[in-house]
Amino acid sequence: MTPKKQGRSKLHHWWSLLFILPVVGSLDVPLYARQSPAISGIPFFIWFQFVLVIVGALVTGVVNHLQHRHGEQEEAEAVNP
Repeated sequence: MTPKKQGRSKLHHWWSLLFILPVVGSLDVPLYARQSPAISGIPFFIWFQFVLVIVGALVTGVVNHLQHRHGEQEEAEAVNP
């Protein structure tokens, strides 16, 4: 293994750590265990959960994109060392 690849393997999938954001947000119950601010009569607790679902979907999309891009770069390096 070349030194270049050894250094890169340490940060190989750093973007997977992005999945921590919605998980930590949903586990910190005191953060959202309240009624206000309400949006159109929907309590904060409910709409915050919807926001976390959307953030989770966005994070999944970003991580998926980065993994595919990284895979394409590795394939190109394998073909042209």
